[in-house]
Amino acid sequence: MKTKFYEGEMKIYDKDGNGTIDANDKMILGHCAPTWTGSFTSNLTYKNIDLSVSVYTSQGGMVYSPFMAEFVDYSQRGMNRLNMDYYIPEGAPVLGSDGSIAYQNSTHYGNYPFPTNDGNGKGGGAYWQSGANEDRAQNFVDNSYVRIKNITIGYTFPQRWISKLHMSNLRIYANVLNPFTFTDYKGFDPEWADAAVGDGTGGVGSRTYQIGVNLKF
Repeated sequence: MKTKFYEGEMKIYDKDGNGTIDANDKMILGHCAPTWTGSFTSNLTYKNIDLSVSVYTSQGGMVYSPFMAEFVDYSQRGMNRLNMDYYIPEGAPVLGSDGSIAYQNSTHYGNYPFPTNDGNGKGGGAYWQSGANEDRAQNFVDNSYVRIKNITIGYTFPQRWISKLHMSNLRIYANVLNPFTFTDYKGFDPEWADAAVGDGTGGVGSRTYQIGVNLKF
């Protein structure tokens, strides 16, 4: 297999540097299980107000992203794709989808479109089109994240306010589950994109709001 590649063509890494791409160049990109996980819970009370916050983090996992496989596959037509950053210097050879080589007419600095066979940075192109789409390295991404799992704020009414109603305790509260997630993961939900799902396809996360009352007579 060749080791010389052009702009617009997938570049295969020659791991052992011997000028030949073979089975010895295979390498492990990562593992679906996180390197480490951690959690933090805080419970605060000020007078009659209580606040609790729960945070969870998972770091170091690498998983297959069906989202990336679908939306960076420029060999397909008829649907929107992710805008990818590209830099094409003037005079750079650009591989066309038919295997021909054109040359970039002027330096292209834009975020979009991607390298093509017309030398102008417009239209189709062969970038990332070699090999089966599901096997391409860009489809395997880091799913590290930090998630606020739960925020609860409550208020307990003073006894003197509720004693006339023959109540011993009255508390109202509001709760939100999964309000914030901080991640660079490109996909649906980094928490579901791991081995626990089985096939690694993941799922869509949800945010839940709750309002409640604790009442005792």
